[in-house]
Amino acid sequence: MRLPKDLISQIENSARAQDMAPAEIIRTALTDALMKGAASIPTRLTQRVAITRAFDLADGWLDLQTQLRALGFVLRHDPDGKLSLNEWPSNQHLCKLEEIGQSQTELTTRYRAPFPGLQPEAAHMPVFRSKRTSGMSSAA
Repeated sequence: MRLPKDLISQIENSARAQDMAPAEIIRTALTDALMKGAASIPTRLTQRVAITRAFDLADGWLDLQTQLRALGFVLRHDPDGKLSLNEWPSNQHLCKLEEIGQSQTELTTRYRAPFPGLQPEAAHMPVFRSKRTSGMSSAA
């Protein structure tokens, strides 16, 4: 394993201060870091399940936003008109809606409306024209 010189120096200093072998310092640091990472997996999995449940149970955009905010998340528009999942209240972008298995088009159809603030075209919602108004001319 190759390590930067300044990191090796920190390991040696820590080993001297704690009267331990440098290898033991490295093992302890790696174990601690891996345990923290492993502990965060259940948290992320729990959050993912809760987010999916919010999408499954919501009966409209407002209900969905309310449920997501209770979990610490919120939906926001991206500059390209797509939706993303953000942290609430910081509004920090986390991921695009599609990355968590949700479809903006399917939600628009399910809720019978585009996400608030989006025009139908931006929300990928088809615009239907009546046969009466398209292509018919009045005879005078």
